[in-house]
Amino acid sequence: MSAIAPKQIFEEALPVRLAARPEHRVRGGPVVIRVLGEGGGSWSLHETEPLITAGEVAPPRMRITVTAQDLEAVWSGRLDARAAVYSGKLQFEPWDLELALAVERLFRP
Repeated sequence: MSAIAPKQIFEEALPVRLAARPEHRVRGGPVVIRVLGEGGGSWSLHETEPLITAGEVAPPRMRITVTAQDLEAVWSGRLDARAAVYSGKLQFEPWDLELALAVERLFRP
């Protein structure tokens, strides 16, 4: 499987996944995901349309930081999202269990 860039995940693949699984929308957001490294950037997940926007909204309910490599591994299923949280590869600030679980559902293959 070839690697998928963060921009492709947030601007192409994730919107398709959300359309197929509307129950997985982030509730109580917004959530900012900050992707570090090559192809990185920031995207905001919203409760209502548009569900995903490039850049950071202020203030987010939660900010997630992850490297582009780890994001791709989680997206492709090579790295379990919960394992990524426990190992510190996905960092949440502030910690919000309900929101973290909602985001984790978005990245399940």
